[in-house]
Amino acid sequence: LTINYGPNAVKSAVSPYTENVLHGMMQSTNNSSITVTNTTRTPEKQAEIMKEKIATKGIDSQYKLYGPFGDKVIDLYPNFNSMVQKIYELGPGNVSSHMKDPKIVNVLDIDPRSLSWPDVFKTAIKNNSSVDQKHFFFPPNDDAFHLQIPQP
Repeated sequence: LTINYGPNAVKSAVSPYTENVLHGMMQSTNNSSITVTNTTRTPEKQAEIMKEKIATKGIDSQYKLYGPFGDKVIDLYPNFNSMVQKIYELGPGNVSSHMKDPKIVNVLDIDPRSLSWPDVFKTAIKNNSSVDQKHFFFPPNDDAFHLQIPQP
């Protein structure tokens, strides 16, 4: 079983506990490899991603994706420095779960195209008590399988 990490994924932000949870789901669904595309982010990286998504998918799509704190950052588009400043002001973890403390919760995105059996894997995630089900997002509402795994 192989967990690959893309260029935007910080491997050190994924705990052995989370890797074990992922391995269990991979094994039970016959998915021999997955690709983690995103993990923890800095406020600067978060603002860069938000700005890029607004440019490619439109501002309305991002208002639908983020809550009230994220909306306050989006309101400042396209001023990158103002967006970053607002993230710091609001508290990074309030804007995006990707900026939460990885010692408390591991937040990661998995590319569904990296899976041999994405639908079966999605079902495994939905049935896994280690995954925060209130914060599990998946296509078409999200580009990836977005998981939050609270740490023991």
